[in-house]
Amino acid sequence: MKYSKGDILVAKGKQFPDGAIVVDGYDSKGLLQAHTFQGEATMRLTALSASVFRLVGQGELVGALFRRGRFALADAKEVFSGWTDGRKWNGWEMPRFERVEAERLVRSLGDGRWSFDASHDAFATLSHAGKEECWKAGPIVVSDGSAVRAYGIGAGAWMWREVKGG
Repeated sequence: MKYSKGDILVAKGKQFPDGAIVVDGYDSKGLLQAHTFQGEATMRLTALSASVFRLVGQGELVGALFRRGRFALADAKEVFSGWTDGRKWNGWEMPRFERVEAERLVRSLGDGRWSFDASHDAFATLSHAGKEECWKAGPIVVSDGSAVRAYGIGAGAWMWREVKGG
């Protein structure tokens, strides 16, 4: 299948944005030229290599968009600015936070049981049971179509609620 400049592809069996690449075009030898969705690396793919990818449809793109939101832990009053795509875990929100807000969040925990690993671009916290939890940065696609690196601190593990209004 021939792709067009700007097409977004993911490996078959994956969901956008996991491992997404953006088509730049084809070179003079017919190799597909693309870059990672985060813009971190460029690549050239043969037709065989490209055959493991599929085109991401508009519905999948729109469904994966994140919007701004304000979030608080269930038993806390402090509010944090983040992003949500509307997915829930056991009825609780699964927000993502940009780096500055993520740092403010972990500092607010007040117990000093967190760290940041720059080599892995990840925050680590300790659960109530004393087990280390790792929250790596990853790309999210926000409502204007741009990509933002964000950390899912507590997403799918902590009881987050969205705070509506001022």
